[in-house]
Amino acid sequence: MTGPLGEGREGWEFGDFTYAVTDRVSIVTPGDEATYLASDKATKQTKNPFLRVAAGGDDPSVVRNGNVFDFDFYLDRFTLADPHVVFIGLGTNDIRDLNSPDLGPAITDGLTIMCGQIQAARPGTKIVIWFPPVSRSSDRDTVWSEYVEVLSRQIKFVREQADVDIRLLPTWAMASQEVGFALDTGSTSDLGIQTASLSDTVHLSSFNIARVSEVLAAAAAAVAQGAL
Repeated sequence: MTGPLGEGREGWEFGDFTYAVTDRVSIVTPGDEATYLASDKATKQTKNPFLRVAAGGDDPSVVRNGNVFDFDFYLDRFTLADPHVVFIGLGTNDIRDLNSPDLGPAITDGLTIMCGQIQAARPGTKIVIWFPPVSRSSDRDTVWSEYVEVLSRQIKFVREQADVDIRLLPTWAMASQEVGFALDTGSTSDLGIQTASLSDTVHLSSFNIARVSEVLAAAAAAVAQGAL
């Protein structure tokens, strides 16, 4: 609660950060930083503090709907220390909102803008891209091809960048698809065996949160030790 800003946003996709998508977020106008910081979490959730209005000198390739994802602007306006590592764990909500042929290009576009702007603002900052695991379930299995599309785009992006400062963590392969998701009440046998359906097939519960957190923490530790 009292640490540095995290700025993770539940419900967001790449386009919410870059402003390629305009139906969920609004800009934090310069001068309103104190109001933003004093806001509660629900209010902050719909605010994008990384955005500024595009200016004449901006590269058109990073301008989306008249605004720019500007990491330098963000750090300076809130007087934040330069980060050692930036984690980008997006893609699930792109799957929710987009279908082929729009999904793949949206992932590549988001990665290109966000990683490029972070590196332009603070060269040498490590960027760790990750993707949450997903359950094996009837509804998620029907969109597995879209998960493959997101993962393939992330892998392709990192390979093509060939940049030691941009890494992809295979978090989706380091947690369980069978357990670690919330269950309905179900029934329990006399042997204590529970039979139940998943009540939430997308969001991780405590077991998988712990697994993913261990992987991300190890990456942060590797950065601190100069090993990543």
